[in-house]
Amino acid sequence: MIPRAKITLIGLLLATCGSAALLHHHTRPPVEPPTHRALYAIIFEQMQAMRARDYGSAYQRVSRTTRDTLPLPTFRETAQADYAALIGARSVELGPVRLRGSRALVEVYFIGWGRQVWPCVYTLVRERGAWKIERVRLLPRWPEGVRLTGVAA
Repeated sequence: MIPRAKITLIGLLLATCGSAALLHHHTRPPVEPPTHRALYAIIFEQMQAMRARDYGSAYQRVSRTTRDTLPLPTFRETAQADYAALIGARSVELGPVRLRGSRALVEVYFIGWGRQVWPCVYTLVRERGAWKIERVRLLPRWPEGVRLTGVAA
């Protein structure tokens, strides 16, 4: 084949691929951001399952990436050992949500029976159209006497 024809053919192929990529990008429907209520529901569903000691159901709300690195028996042991105070908390208060692309950060406050406050940050990730819990970062317990502020509904 003549070098000039090769260059022309390659240029046409690249232009076609580029046009297809742009067309695909502009024609796909936009992803709706999740409602706060939907994200809160996932967290509550997992907490209810853990309180019922249904760790298999709680594990289903965990992201695929986390499940690949944390098998169910380890998940159960970690929940029982490291998050026992949270599972037995008297109440749960939900804080602000920050969206970052396909991830959402949710502040959650677990209130113990003695009114202790354990703040956490849940990271949720969108996987195959569903939101899953990717990580729960337990922050230091607040000092005695420190309370949440706001209006109770």
